[in-house]
Parts: sequence; structure tokens; C-alpha cells
Amino acid sequence: MLNLQPVSLFNSLASIIKSIDLYNYILKDHHRRCSIIAYYIGNTYAEKSINLSELILAASLHDIGALNVKERDQLLKLDVEEPSHHEQLGAKILEGFEPFDQIRRIILHHHIRYIDVQQGLTKAEDVPFECYILHLADRIEIMTNGKNDVETINKLKLEINNRFGKVFHPDLQKVFNQIIDDRSFWININNQSYQELVHGSIKSKTHDLNYVDAENLALIFAKIVDYKSPWTSTHSQSVSAIAYRLGKFVGLDPDTCFQLRIAGYLHDIGKIATPTEILEKPSKLNGEEFDTIKEHAMYTSLILKDIEGFDDIATWASSHHEKHDHSGYPLHLSKDHFSLPMEVLAFADIFTALSEDRPYRPKMSKKDIKKVLSTFVPEKLDINVYEVLLAHFDELYELHLKIFNSIISSRTDFK
Repeated sequence: MLNLQPVSLFNSLASIIKSIDLYNYILKDHHRRCSIIAYYIGNTYAEKSINLSELILAASLHDIGALNVKERDQLLKLDVEEPSHHEQLGAKILEGFEPFDQIRRIILHHHIRYIDVQQGLTKAEDVPFECYILHLADRIEIMTNGKNDVETINKLKLEINNRFGKVFHPDLQKVFNQIIDDRSFWININNQSYQELVHGSIKSKTHDLNYVDAENLALIFAKIVDYKSPWTSTHSQSVSAIAYRLGKFVGLDPDTCFQLRIAGYLHDIGKIATPTEILEKPSKLNGEEFDTIKEHAMYTSLILKDIEGFDDIATWASSHHEKHDHSGYPLHLSKDHFSLPMEVLAFADIFTALSEDRPYRPKMSKKDIKKVLSTFVPEKLDINVYEVLLAHFDELYELHLKIFNSIISSRTDFK
């Protein structure tokens, strides 16, 4: 059963955000360093009341809308030319999660230029002051990327100071020059624990993790992965819904079905470490590429394993490619290690994938989906779950189509 003991939702976030930042193939460790820099700026700046909790969490998630190498390359430039796409997509990913309403507002304008507000191109009331701090922290991190030698710092001073009053808020110039001359600041960027920073700065902000929070939080991280590619834009949400419904059909209790819903959202979270060009390759993957994509199941386990109350969810989510005959991955399990929820999630993933377009094939017909599913039983997956799936095939297929159409229609501006 899901652990519903009073646990701070924000503290629980530390584990998953830290892991995603560590494994993200686009901007590894960028969010952690940016969070620490933003914290130092916000904590030093005394002219306004800064919400350090929201600033740190916004810094920890600010580039979740930057999903491919092209956008990463743009972000590596000091002056980002077209930041609005990944700002808006990042904000959209957080949509609907009430504890993140203000964090969403900060992310929406985290590349805000001071002059754009002064000239009326962006309304001042739409831009929390934390946006200006995050923008400055982000560019400091990009320019230094963990380096703190004299040449790097001198170049940083020149480039950033030349942009106050135009790109950066002029009220932050004094703080900027103060902290970059502090050697402890540079040491802490590379060595301070992100988790300790979160715990120390938001310890007074408690928000218990309940069923609604758990589902909404899982949905956020499902979107981070699914939105990486149009080929996977509905996958995790469909797997979640199919697993939940199939779990009910096979007789699992309500709590287990709920956990299956969460596991479905999170089963592919490890693909944060998979390059988009592999996910979107229009031809058959070579051996090395296939080995790379198979690693996502292991990364799913690494990302989820430290979240309180998620023990079963982490096991089921990371085992969705396992098979009875040891041919699955990442652990090459045998039938003896399978539970009924594992069987359900594995079938939900296969069923959903076959029902979707992929760069190397169109979605399959109902007849072909059934034919492929039949090849998995009884040697690779449970025949009883397979028979229940067949008995409810049309209903599950219609559920998938409903979710697909709903998500695609809501993403018109983000394709």
C-alpha cells in the first residue's frame, strides 16, 4: 500500500529532481548548480522578500521544456535567441499541480530580459522577481559550467556586467559582484548537497504526500519524458490508464490499482537519459543503440528507488521489460520473480506501444496487436492476464484512443 504517512511533498521531490538532473543527457547537473547559484543570489539580496523555496524548486526544474539537442545548443549561448518555446512548454508540463503554481510562473519567464518589461513587451505583474534571479543564475552556470579559474571568472564579470540594465535586472548587479568574488561561493557550487539545500531552505513548508499529489506529481514527470518526442507524447499516460483498468479487470485491489497508475506514469522516466535521436530513429536500431535504449529501465530504477512509499511502484516500473524466460531487462528475471502487478504493467506497455505510431512503423491494427501479444504467452508473460486483456480488448483500445486524442488536441501549440 502507498505510504501515506505525513511526508513533505517538497522534500520527497529532492530525490527525483536530483536523479533526473544527474542522468539528463542534455544538461547533466545543470539544474543542481543553477539551484545553488540562485539560492546564493536570493539569500544575499536584501532589497525584496524572496521566496527561496519556490526559487530553488523553479531552478531545479526550469529547463524541463528543453527536450532536444537543438534547444540545448541554443541554451548554451549567453544570449538565448528564442527561449519562449521551452519556457512555455516547461510551464505547461507543470500545469494543474497546485503546489507548483508559483514555480510555474517563474519558469514561464526564466529568460526574462529586464528591457522587455521596461518597454512593455512583457507585463511587469506577470514576472515574479524570482524570474530575474533565476535568469542571472542560469547564465552564470552556463558561462562557467563548473569552472572557477581566474580567466573564466574575469570573462563572466565582463559579460554579465555589460548586460545589467538591459538583459539582467540592475538591482542584482551589486549582489552579483559580491558573490562572484567570494571563493566559498565557487567551492559550494560544485560541492554543496542539493538535497541539504532543499531541506535547509524549505523545512518550514510542509505539504503531505496524498493520493492526489502522488498522481499529479507522477504525471508531471511522465510529461517530461513523453514530450521529448512526438512519437512518445501520449505513451506514459496511456500506459498508466491501461494498467489501472487492466489491474481492475484481473481483480487487483483499489490501492494496488492506484499504484499501477503511478507506475504507468513513471515506467519510462529513465528515458530522460536516452538521446532523442535514438528515440526518433526512423530505421532499425543497431546493437549499440539498442543497448542504450535498454538502459532506460535501469535508470527508471535509479531515479525512483529513494522515493518514500514508492518501493513497489519502483519495482514494477523498472521491470516492465522483464520476461519469464530471462530474456528481458535490466535484471533478466525469471518467472519466479514476477508479481501480478508486474505482469499487468508489462502487458499495458506492450499493448500501448503496438497501438501507437513509431518512427520505424505505423500503429498496428487490432488484429496485428492481438497476434503480437499472443507471441508473449505463456513463455514470456502470464497467459491469464493475456486472456483478460483479450476479453476487454475493445474497451482498452477505445480508452487508449480517447487519451491519445485528448493529449494531442491539448498540445497544438507545442508540436
